Amino acid sequence: NETLRSMHESLQKRLRRVRFLPHDLGHESEQPVAEHERMMEALLARDGARLGELLNEHLDMTWVRISHALGLGKL
Repeated sequence: NETLRSMHESLQKRLRRVRFLPHDLGHESEQPVAEHERMMEALLARDGARLGELLNEHLDMTWVRISHALGLGKL
């Protein structure tokens, strides 16, 4: 779907800087890597329900890490 692809590309460009902000500000963490590993395990196990849970948790934690890196506390 060309419309969806275009929208995704536009959003990715806008969010790229924000997504890597904690790392850029020196707030590196092993947690995102571990989250990605758990998501891959669920994906390989074809456990869609678990993958959905892990994706939601990962996105929630991404915003927590960004707000912490900016000194805003939990959003």
